[in-house]
Amino acid sequence: MFYFVNYYVLNIRVIIVQKCGTIVIIVCEEETIGIETLPTG
Repeated sequence: MFYFVNYYVLNIRVIIVQKCGTIVIIVCEEETIGIETLPTG
């Protein structure tokens, strides 16, 4: 199973990728990239 979401919030690009039961949130604001992984259990 592979889940991918790419949307914009207030000109902030948010990419959510879910693979192997792990959610990876990638926030792209200008040149700043933040990656956060959240285990779904």
